[in-house]
Amino acid sequence: MAGGILLVAVLALLIGCGGPPAGGTTPSPTPSAVDPKGQAPANVAGNEGRVPCADGRLLIGDLPEVDRQWQAGLESATRKSLVWQPDARLISLRVGCQLFEPGFRWQATFYSARAQAFLASDTGETEPAEVPPERVSTLPTEGISFGMLRRSLLKSGFSDDDEISPSSGVELRLNTEAMPFGPPAAPLDVVLYYVAVDRLGETKDVFVSGADGTVYRFAAP
Repeated sequence: MAGGILLVAVLALLIGCGGPPAGGTTPSPTPSAVDPKGQAPANVAGNEGRVPCADGRLLIGDLPEVDRQWQAGLESATRKSLVWQPDARLISLRVGCQLFEPGFRWQATFYSARAQAFLASDTGETEPAEVPPERVSTLPTEGISFGMLRRSLLKSGFSDDDEISPSSGVELRLNTEAMPFGPPAAPLDVVLYYVAVDRLGETKDVFVSGADGTVYRFAAP
């Protein structure tokens, strides 16, 4: 009889160890991370574990990582510009790879009406401005999204493995009537992203609207 009681006790203990925790509920699986728009983070096919720019190349699939770093890169560039001139304002931003080390290279151009000159933040070089101050438009930074740029390029037939030309990187400017940037069909007073994509032995110039992701190209001659 004692042996039977002991067997029942052991079975009860084993069942208790395999059942749900206190409270009677089974823990649900941890949800995967999502971006602010509720979309799952993109995985670059065939490039998992890749460190952007570690091999000196910037791929389309690296653009989501640019999203995570561009604000810090721009803040550093802005501090340099304000040391140069207190009225400096951003007019363009270019992102590429560092020349001799891993990591992104932030090439921001600033304008000073007081100095009547442009400053390249990465090199410290200045260039006289030969345009009136009212023609120089400030680059708005609200809503900048390199993830949006990637999605637009993928929809246009490019792939995550396609390389962005190191000579151009990704350049952002405001397209205005006074200082055009992009094809004639591109909308005015909108931030345009410019990339030159190396694909299948060809380089294709692409402009993407920051407003809605529409792709624009210059017409073939």
